[in-house]
Amino acid sequence: KDKKWWLNLGKFIFIFPLVTLIIFLATYPYYWGDTLSHVNKMIAHWGSVDEILFGKIAPPTRMYFVYYLLAVTPTLTLIGLVAGAVWAVIKPTRWSWFLLAWVAAPLLWSFSYLKQDGLRYLIMIVPAIAVLVSFTLYKFALKYQTIAWIAMILIIGAQFIGLAKTYPYYLDYYNALAGGPKKVYQTNNYQFSWWGEGLYAAGNWLSSYAPQNARVALYISPDSTKGTLRSDLKMTTENPDYIVTNPNYLLTNKVVIPDNFQKVFEEEVVPGAPLVTIWGAK
Repeated sequence: KDKKWWLNLGKFIFIFPLVTLIIFLATYPYYWGDTLSHVNKMIAHWGSVDEILFGKIAPPTRMYFVYYLLAVTPTLTLIGLVAGAVWAVIKPTRWSWFLLAWVAAPLLWSFSYLKQDGLRYLIMIVPAIAVLVSFTLYKFALKYQTIAWIAMILIIGAQFIGLAKTYPYYLDYYNALAGGPKKVYQTNNYQFSWWGEGLYAAGNWLSSYAPQNARVALYISPDSTKGTLRSDLKMTTENPDYIVTNPNYLLTNKVVIPDNFQKVFEEEVVPGAPLVTIWGAK
């Protein structure tokens, strides 16, 4: 029986990646013609880049993904994850080891040169964590039903609260261990506003309130406001009427706001953590 289980596991390890690759190629039209060339282009565009971590911009360390996993996973879910890992080791079964391996496997990306964008390239770990924590609660409920239900309600409730507080800017959610979004904004311990969050709202504000032919200086990264700006607004850094900044741009660039400018708009993920700021001439 044990030999058969190991044989089946070996077949799964071999077949699963192969089936995944076939489905990927079959459902992505870009790879239907000149497949090898297009796959090579996909791989070649990835490269090692400097990332912000704990207030410093530098090449990511091996622990990069682990640090982000600890920072963006809801705290109670992390506790459930640790409990699940301990349970898998103390009470080993084929399912507990499978679930633990499912969680651990994506972390192998830590040994690649591609370490960037928080957990973006480890998104496949999320369902693994959810299943492991759920299975742990289920096993726990078999002995301690009341406590397990309380834990489940707390975990789900905490996640809903986190979603409500950061809506709609979930990319900038950070848990209590990281100090929350406000602490991350203040310390630059992790990425913040890195995908242009809040710039759509800034563009809408300018289009609604800026005078005709107003001059706007954009000090933002990435620039995702243009689709929302009125066509008469002029993008220029010379004698602007408005200056737009976001934390992601200010990480690597210094912008001096003239004394005759004041804040006229901020889009925040939580109070005290602005994703974008618009400065207007007094």
